[in-house]
Formats: sequence, C-alpha cells, structure tokens
Amino acid sequence: MGESITLKHQQISAVIALRQKHLREWREAEHALDELGQAFPGWSLKECYLKATALNALYATNVFAINRMAVYIAKIMSTDDIAITSLDLSQGLTLLKTIAALPASNGGPAPRNHRSFASKFCHFFVDGKLFPMYDSYARKALRFHLGKRATKGIEQYDGFVASVQTLKDQAGLSCSWRELDYYLWLAGMYLTWKQDCNAKKNKKKTKRWRDDEFVRLFKKHPPELKAVLPLIPDTTL
Repeated sequence: MGESITLKHQQISAVIALRQKHLREWREAEHALDELGQAFPGWSLKECYLKATALNALYATNVFAINRMAVYIAKIMSTDDIAITSLDLSQGLTLLKTIAALPASNGGPAPRNHRSFASKFCHFFVDGKLFPMYDSYARKALRFHLGKRATKGIEQYDGFVASVQTLKDQAGLSCSWRELDYYLWLAGMYLTWKQDCNAKKNKKKTKRWRDDEFVRLFKKHPPELKAVLPLIPDTTL
C-alpha cells in the first residue's frame, strides 16, 4: 500500500475499550509485568531472572536461552555507566541494542537479534515512556498505515521508533506508547490472521493460530472490533 492512512483518535479509544471488554488475558498479563517491575525495581540476578522469564513466557518473545539472557542483563545493569533514571533516546537505543545482541554461549557474536524481547523488557522494566514495543505485528500495522516506502528500515529498532513517531505525529495523537501499542498489536495481528485465513491453499498458516482470546475475538467480530479497524477489509486483503 503506497498511500498513508491516518490513524484516528477514535481508534485508540476504541481499542482501549475493546481490550477492557473482551481481552482479559492480555490485560492481566500486562498488569502482572507492571506489578513485577514495581515489586522488584532493582537489577540483582534474582530480579533479572524473574523479569526476563516472566516477560518471555507472557509475551512469547522466543528467547530460548532465557537464563543466559537474565545473567547477561544483570551484568549490563551492574555497570557504572548505566543511569537508568536519566536515559535519553540515544542512550536508550544503545541499551536496547546491547540487550538484544545476546552473545553466543561461547562468547562469540550474537546468533540472533532479540529486538522484540529487548524492546518489551525495556518498556516494562526500564522506561515505558522511552521504548515503544517492537514486534512483527506492530511492523505490519505501521506498513499498512505508512506504506512500505515510508517504513524502509523498520526492521531495525531505531527505524521502527521513527515510524511509530511518524504515525503518531501525522495523527496528532497524545496517547502513550503503551496505548499506541494496543492498536498496532491488535491491527497487525488481525491483518496477519485475515491473510492466513484467505490463503486457502496453505493450511499450515491457519493451523498455526491457537484458539486464544484474540482468535475468538476475530471470529466473533463484535461491533467494537470494527470501530478499532474500520479501514481493514473483512475479506481479502
């Protein structure tokens, strides 16, 4: 899609209401992480184990070496030059990229880049006002609204942040990163689900969707969902 599709204030309000009414598991997972961060604000190894494992389980960030990740984060946060309470955007990006680049077990280069995990970890446990949450669904929703050309470089976290800011500025939104993430996550997931359902020749794509509260919501398609996603077709995308 080449043209920009402006996100409306009403869509953010609608997704907040929809989430409150229909998506209890999503709400409770978020509340659990918020409360965990409040209960364990420090960066001891125990606290990093708790935060990393809880986030990885609740948000399915697919960090398989989660124990090693927790040890790695505890080491990063113990350095003298980390001032968590006064990070600016440049420092925040550096921290996130460092966490995402978990070295191999032998100390070699990182075999994967854990941007999704790192963005969510920093959002919940470092500074929610500084770090928007990065994942494939959010990127898909951004491309839907801004177009592929305007989202070039979105695979990198700094490019992703720039695209999220562009979407927010174009719409004149005053919402938080968290509230904007509600929309990006749900819209991106719905776009992906519809595409998979329409790919009738590829049964593997439809089978990968487990019967969770999101799929039940999409199948039911209540009026509130249409208010959140008025520009996304119900049939072929």
